[in-house]
Amino acid sequence: MRLLASRVSSVQQKAFVCWRCSLRRNANLARRRTLTHSVDQSRRKYWENEKNRKYAEQHTVLDVLEERGLINQLTGILAKGKSTENTERRPGVYCGVDPTAVSMHVGHLVPYMALFWMYLYGYPSYAIVGDATSQIGDPTGRTTSRETLKSDARESNASNILQQLERMFGNVDKIAAKHNIRVASSGMTWMIRRNLEWTEKVSWLTVLKTLGTGFRLGPMLSRDTVKLKMEKGDGMSFAEFSYPLLQAYDWWHLYHLEYVQIQIGGSDQFGNIVTGIDAIQHMMKMYSNDGTVHNQSINLRAGNEAPMYEPLGLTVPLLTTASGAKFGKSAGNAIWLDKDMTSVFDLYGYFVSTPDADVERLLKFFTFLPLDTIAAVIREHNGDPSKRVAQHLLAQNFVELVHGKEEAAAAEAQHRAAFAKLLDGSHFSIQTFRDREDIVSLPRSDVVGQPLAKVLHVAGFIESRSKAQNLLEQSGIRLFGRTDGSADSTGFKKLGSKDKFISIQHDWILDGNLLVFKIGKNKIVAIQVTEEMDN
Repeated sequence: MRLLASRVSSVQQKAFVCWRCSLRRNANLARRRTLTHSVDQSRRKYWENEKNRKYAEQHTVLDVLEERGLINQLTGILAKGKSTENTERRPGVYCGVDPTAVSMHVGHLVPYMALFWMYLYGYPSYAIVGDATSQIGDPTGRTTSRETLKSDARESNASNILQQLERMFGNVDKIAAKHNIRVASSGMTWMIRRNLEWTEKVSWLTVLKTLGTGFRLGPMLSRDTVKLKMEKGDGMSFAEFSYPLLQAYDWWHLYHLEYVQIQIGGSDQFGNIVTGIDAIQHMMKMYSNDGTVHNQSINLRAGNEAPMYEPLGLTVPLLTTASGAKFGKSAGNAIWLDKDMTSVFDLYGYFVSTPDADVERLLKFFTFLPLDTIAAVIREHNGDPSKRVAQHLLAQNFVELVHGKEEAAAAEAQHRAAFAKLLDGSHFSIQTFRDREDIVSLPRSDVVGQPLAKVLHVAGFIESRSKAQNLLEQSGIRLFGRTDGSADSTGFKKLGSKDKFISIQHDWILDGNLLVFKIGKNKIVAIQVTEEMDN
């Protein structure tokens, strides 16, 4: 088991005990945890600043999330506009991600931004890496089953994502200090857990006779996910059908042992979250022989719904493309948070290319900048959109969150240096790409006369030849340096559907040794054409 925690000096792995024994131990567990803190104590340092004090007095974390567009749906007392910040201690909140890929991507970060804000407001925050649930695969929104990962690949993915989450939580602390936006100054806790640490200790029989008895087939069969997979997809396996139960089990474990009352997810996870709420209510009634679950915290005696301790759900909007498509690995348009999969330079460039219509929304989504700062930047941006002031601020803040301040500063400097002069029609040379990762050397025989789609794939710039052909068909690839009058003001010529199978010509090569392409809106890559050595 791997457990990472901030501001928790040591965490001991819990030995397995049966459900009934664990419930009897809740009082002792609650005393040993250090998650309890009062609102006044947690806000003392923040309130030293007059402006922050007034804002904090008038805004709950839900207000902050609402103002930033990070709320899609709420359940229970949250949906009724009631806050959980007036309780004696803040309830825990969690967000999960399955390690189905080597890295998280930009779309994953929307629910995690909500988690980071709740952390800054003093809510004990849990990031759950689903190395157990990923063995089944969430079928939500899919028509095909997920590819089964080998155990070593799943372990590698989980370890990499753990490191990404740990780094981002550390960066959140640094960014909060820089902007003086920390609301809680004591009792703040974040933890990163792997759900295999508890699921591997419980038998399937135990799950069926406890959690399973609270689910009815009618409601489960009526779920949109099931209908989509059955009617338009490749059918649904029993394992996929049971995925909501596994996710519900995670929440029940965290709820009754760690006081994790709130789950955050994307809007497509609302059904799974509601399933988890039903599961917790069922389990509480099943195991509360004396009417008390958390002993000192939760009372579910007949006629008492204990609304202040009910399991609660919060979903965030999905991050979509301009066409409305969901971002992600399955959709084939993921922008990865791993620098080996999407370079820091390309990640920065991706956000610099944000359309003007979306940049304010994404600044609210992905930065901790005060709203009045964002409003001022948008006004400045509207005065001269060509400078892309707002986009550069978004890119800098996003990269700082994911990779750190130093990487963000380097990416900004590199990007401005690369594009300030080069995109105004200037000439590229080998020197331009000397210190960059976006140049590959290939022998002339592997370039001239070869299909462009093939060469871009062989160079490693595009995942497959077919994807390169699709990009060509969609005018997503441009060639630099044409002098026949077909290039735009930046020196790039747009290639289109007629060029899907085009081969590279000798006169495309600059100075006899360089090919330059723009892939997408802002990714510039180069191929250094070398001469073969005689044997």
